[in-house]
Amino acid sequence: MRSKEADAFIKEIQSRKTPYEKEVCGIQLRIDQHVFPTGEVGELFYEALMNPIHGIKPNETVLDYGTGAGYLAIQAAKLGAQVIAIDISSKALACANYNITKNNVSEKIQTRQGNAFESIKPGEKFDLILAGIPWEDAKPQSALEMAFYDENFEMRKALFKSAKNRLTKQGRILSSYSKRVQESHPIESFLEGYDYFIISEKNIRGEPHYIYCIQPKKNLW
Repeated sequence: MRSKEADAFIKEIQSRKTPYEKEVCGIQLRIDQHVFPTGEVGELFYEALMNPIHGIKPNETVLDYGTGAGYLAIQAAKLGAQVIAIDISSKALACANYNITKNNVSEKIQTRQGNAFESIKPGEKFDLILAGIPWEDAKPQSALEMAFYDENFEMRKALFKSAKNRLTKQGRILSSYSKRVQESHPIESFLEGYDYFIISEKNIRGEPHYIYCIQPKKNLW
């Protein structure tokens, strides 16, 4: 079902003249047409990345699962990680590659196009998966809508199905959510075999938003 909140935000984004430049937590980004414009949720993710226990650590391997404009991949690289940034959208990856070069972190980030984990090679594992994934269950009608709509939550299901075999012993997932979506589609309904807890919280557009830290039960530490 389409969401009035998501559709209103999509309409607002589409009204903006692109490309345009913006800064999010010290990262300079160019936002192209059809690419989600990282903003306050990105700031919340940065707070989670800086968490001294569950955030990012130097020399970790990171998967940016649905990189969009490349913001999280760039932040992770700036904080010392080696990153693989994936996205199904060629438009998003073109934008991400521009921003990666602009921020001088090309040597730390590989970008790959593909759906879910299909571009991840056998044996590749990650200390941290960053997942700013869609919250709404409906078929996207454009590349931009892929940032909002995920029909049957296939992207989310694929993440939690595969992640247990793609995380290192200390591996964890950081994923964004909101109170409204939690009430309609509780995150725990997707997390069989995982433990989770909130590590960052912020009111955005009048609604609480969260970053969850999610770990396979066998990997508790």
